[in-house]
Amino acid sequence: MENAATEPQNFINLIVFFVMMALLLAVTVVFIYTYSKKRILNEEVKRSELELRHKTELLHAVLMAQEEERQNIARDLHDEIGANLTIIYQGASRLADVSGNGEYAGILSLTSKTIQSTRRISHQLLPPVLKEFGLAAALRELFEDVAIGGRVKTKCTAEINENGLNGEQKLNIFRISQELVNNSLKHGEATEITLELAESGKGLYYSYKDNGKGFDMAKAGKGLGLKNIENRAEMLNASLKYKTEQGKGVGVLILVKYPA
Repeated sequence: MENAATEPQNFINLIVFFVMMALLLAVTVVFIYTYSKKRILNEEVKRSELELRHKTELLHAVLMAQEEERQNIARDLHDEIGANLTIIYQGASRLADVSGNGEYAGILSLTSKTIQSTRRISHQLLPPVLKEFGLAAALRELFEDVAIGGRVKTKCTAEINENGLNGEQKLNIFRISQELVNNSLKHGEATEITLELAESGKGLYYSYKDNGKGFDMAKAGKGLGLKNIENRAEMLNASLKYKTEQGKGVGVLILVKYPA
């Protein structure tokens, strides 16, 4: 009788044992699957981070190479071509005074315009005021130049402490501004452009607006101008947002975050 009573109990114990083993095996399989998936995800994240770092480094190298080339061209324009044009202008001016020939007036006028154009292009490529007086002064000069002639009204407010920005950051912010102004005038046909650069608790706040044609972001794609702006913002480690509609102008918000 006792053996007969223990047999069902042994059978139940055996079933419980196999159930526990099955559960343990299932838990083990789930753990191994979860661990493997997590490891694969971590490896993918690391690979993505390496790719992003490589992309950022490559982008940085390309932009810096462009800036170096711009600086070389600007120096050549200013130091060689500009200086030679000035010598030509002075020589033609002396000849005009000596000969009294009015035909030299046209040559002097053309040479003077060429000198001014050379100086303007040189300053656009490498604005000396940016290096000598800082970002705020360079931005104000950019907007003042646009306003010459009265066709476009501009307003530039830049109340910032520039000590927290290095030279490369200042240059990227200035290049973004140049690109935006160029787009507003060339494509947007804007008559009013404003820029506000201020400091907030999170970082440097950049707000640009125009009253031009605007564009549809879904249809605009990524033209060279927009791509250049995005690349510069990426180099600044900044957030970038566009607010625009067809016929309602363009707004651009950039936040250059301060290091934690």
